[in-house]
Amino acid sequence: MENAKAIVDEGHLVGLRLDTNLKDDQLKSLTVDKIKEELEKEATIISEALGVNPKFLRLPFDLDKNDKYLKAVDELGFVLTNSIVDLSGTDKADQFVKTYEKTLKEQYNKESKNYPKFIDYNQDGLETIPEAWKKIVKLLENYEANPVTLDICTGIKEKYRTASNDMNGQSKSAATPKTISSLMTTFTFALVIIFFLL
Repeated sequence: MENAKAIVDEGHLVGLRLDTNLKDDQLKSLTVDKIKEELEKEATIISEALGVNPKFLRLPFDLDKNDKYLKAVDELGFVLTNSIVDLSGTDKADQFVKTYEKTLKEQYNKESKNYPKFIDYNQDGLETIPEAWKKIVKLLENYEANPVTLDICTGIKEKYRTASNDMNGQSKSAATPKTISSLMTTFTFALVIIFFLL
C-alpha cells in the first residue's frame, strides 16, 4: 500500500482496470445499474486506499463496444482509454523494443519533427519489461519524445473524478468526452504510462 501511495504522491496517475470472466449470456443479462454498481465498487477501493477517485478506465475484450457498459461508463464520468503500443505477452525484451521503435518511426513527422500523442500498455509482472524499458528510455531520448500522464496526453484537465456518483445515472463528476477507447485489464487499479510525443 505504501508503494501505491508513493506512486500518487510522486504525481503518477492511477486509473481503474476492470477484469471480467463473464460469458456472453451473463453479459447480456447485466443491467446498466448493475454495471455502474460494480464499477463504483472497484473505484471505491482505490478511493478509500489512496484518496483519489479514478477517472480513466480500461475495459477488457470488446466491452468498449458494449452499449450497456458505454452507458454506465458515461453516466459515471469515466473516460475510456486505449493503447497503440502493446508491451505484453511472451515477447523478449528486444522484440518489445522493436515494437516500440516501429511505432515511434510510424508516428514521426520528419518535416515538422512532431509526434502525435499515443498511449502504451505494459503488462505488469513480466520479467522482460524492465529490461526492455532500459532501452526504450534511450529510444525516447533519441526521438526527443516525452512521457506524460494520461490527463496531459488526452488534454483532460482533471486527473480524477471530483466526487462520488450515485447509482441513479446522475453523474456528479466533471463532464468528460464519451470515449477515448479502451483495452485490456484486471480488477484493481493500474498505473498507466502515457506518451505525449513532441
